[in-house]
Amino acid sequence: MLESLVGWMERVFAWLQNGVSIIIVVWVLVVLPLLIFRKTREIAAVILVYSSTFTGFTCWWHSFIICYRALGTAAVIVGVLGGGIGVVPVAVVGVFIRSFWAPELWAIFRNLIIALALVFGPRALAAFIAYRIGKQAEREEEQRYSASAL
Repeated sequence: MLESLVGWMERVFAWLQNGVSIIIVVWVLVVLPLLIFRKTREIAAVILVYSSTFTGFTCWWHSFIICYRALGTAAVIVGVLGGGIGVVPVAVVGVFIRSFWAPELWAIFRNLIIALALVFGPRALAAFIAYRIGKQAEREEEQRYSASAL
């Protein structure tokens, strides 16, 4: 049963990869220019957060497939019992350890690390943008308060 599920997931994964490719193009062509202007930074941050959710889902999907193919059913069960998101760390650690005996797994390990960077990099950038927007609003409020106090 799990074999047929993973086979289906592998077929769907190609479509998910295409979606991530489109998201990366949007980041470069749309989001980066939006970050230039102060008034559009909030929109850029929102786009980054929502699009990184899709890349996170794709990373989880890929990790599930890797857990099953490279590490076996037990790794998938441990990962799913880890709240569902445990599949990603199990895949990363498992592939890292197994790659010492199977050098062809280094490419898979590298891809997992890149996928994690595509998940958490945009989220960190969005959090930084939100922090800066909050600081700017705080400064403007202080200036208004000090101007009205005089």
